[in-house]
Amino acid sequence: MTQIFCPPEAELTRFVDADLSPESSEHISDHLGQCPICGQKVRELRSLVEDLGAPGAIEFDVSAHVNDVMRGLDRPAQAKRRPVVAQLAAITAMAASVGLAVHFVGLRHNSQAGTWQARGSSQGESLSRDIGVQVLTLAKSLQPLRPGDTIAPDVALTAGFRNLGHAKGYVLLFAVDSHNAVHWISPKYTRADEDPSGTELTKTAEERVLPTSVVFEDMASGPLRIVTIISPTPVRVSQVESLAQAELSQGSLAHRFASAEVREIVVQVNAYPGKAL
Repeated sequence: MTQIFCPPEAELTRFVDADLSPESSEHISDHLGQCPICGQKVRELRSLVEDLGAPGAIEFDVSAHVNDVMRGLDRPAQAKRRPVVAQLAAITAMAASVGLAVHFVGLRHNSQAGTWQARGSSQGESLSRDIGVQVLTLAKSLQPLRPGDTIAPDVALTAGFRNLGHAKGYVLLFAVDSHNAVHWISPKYTRADEDPSGTELTKTAEERVLPTSVVFEDMASGPLRIVTIISPTPVRVSQVESLAQAELSQGSLAHRFASAEVREIVVQVNAYPGKAL
């Protein structure tokens, strides 16, 4: 039986507030169809929002209220989602057009050794709303990787993205296995004397796929955390490679990269053939 991983309440709140990336919103929508506990939490949060918006004889700061209204007007409308089938078709077509390359990585970093989310700003820019990054597995076709999925240790991984904002973004995409080893998906990182910058995510309303895919030679079985750091300015691999194990948690990374959007999903690596996705 597949284990269901519940998102934190803060993420459910952002879901109710329409402040998540498209793929994150879709993940939670799928989860709500399986989890009555989270479904009830979302209903309670929506009820609370409605109660707060109901008329009543309460005192409030008029100036602050006007500012809140103006910030709401500045917020960009969320782009209409296309069907999942159309999304995958677009990504698959793009993969063929760019000639998706696969490289094998044996290098790993042992962690034991060793906001620009301008919500309501005048520009209305928000990494969480404008930039979506979807981790993909590559076998016979590209498939989105969901929290709780099971993969083989030698599966090819890549990612698709879109950027609906006006500014570029930069992504560091890596996985932390059950032995606390860091495995890089993007940018390409195969030599210890290199220090590449995060992959540039240019403005695009259509899904695009990263030009490379990676297969790891030393992926440990067990839980695998896949971390996405999206920043408004270039960041480098060394800024993660230099961190100790305790500093690789999502909370610590969010604190360290305060101007970035830090996302994480957890999947399972299964070393037994025939039982992986």
